[in-house]
Amino acid sequence: MDSPEMPFLVVYLECAWGMRVVPRELPAIHINLSIGNMDFGEFEESADADGVFRGFPR
Repeated sequence: MDSPEMPFLVVYLECAWGMRVVPRELPAIHINLSIGNMDFGEFEESADADGVFRGFPR
């Protein structure tokens, strides 16, 4: 929590999976998971080398 971005820990309990996410990206994850557009793995694959999801590459 010493990062200025203050990433949240997002946990998927069914498969003991988790990653950190910057606050500005939480709505995008919530929406895409809610409508079944994406799954957790797609977000995990796009996380940076430090394991924090900061959005998809533009």
